[in-house]
Amino acid sequence: MSLLTHPIALSLIPTTISAAVVGFTSPRSLYRLAFLLLILYLTYLGVSTALERTQSTFLASWMGVALGVGALQYIEVALVSEWAYETQGPALGYAHCHGLSNNDAKMQNNKQDDSNFIDRFKYGFRVSLSYRNCGTRYEVKNVAPFDQDNPGYIPLRLQFLQQSTFSAVACFLFLNLPNLKREDIHLYPSVYSPEKVLLFSRLAEVSSEEIIVRITTIMDIWMRN
Repeated sequence: MSLLTHPIALSLIPTTISAAVVGFTSPRSLYRLAFLLLILYLTYLGVSTALERTQSTFLASWMGVALGVGALQYIEVALVSEWAYETQGPALGYAHCHGLSNNDAKMQNNKQDDSNFIDRFKYGFRVSLSYRNCGTRYEVKNVAPFDQDNPGYIPLRLQFLQQSTFSAVACFLFLNLPNLKREDIHLYPSVYSPEKVLLFSRLAEVSSEEIIVRITTIMDIWMRN
């Protein structure tokens, strides 16, 4: 396995491409459409070979989600809303949808004219990794506040890190402790085999173990998201 085809590299390369495109190309550049083809190819390559490359269902799932979400994010920021460094935001039409006046949008789109290499890459990574644009004028709707009773409350950085760490550890323990001492790993192929995908056409032969696996898998995905 080469360095470029390593699972971690396959997950990071599309994000790096997205950052470069957003930071260094104009909103209507044909390079944006051309790089979409490369990102879709890397996504297909990574997802279709994830389990083979990682030998881990958890890592394969993580890799598949990272690549799929990254591809969708590229389509959104590079092609649909057309973010660019020079504009420090999306295209005018997208800005109008977020309640900016003509003057506000034009001022935003004329904010940056020159920069250095590092600034452009930093901006590209920030846009490519910001799925909700929290705290900006482009924040997506229905972002939950930190405190429902006090929507304007923003915790201190240390408090936020402590709360996030506690939540992450609690979720990890809840989701993974029951599986730490499992000794029936050899049974996984019989539960996760391709012929088990169809459900309603073979209800009569569905086992209780398979039902439990399906329920816990759905709960797992829901909790992780």
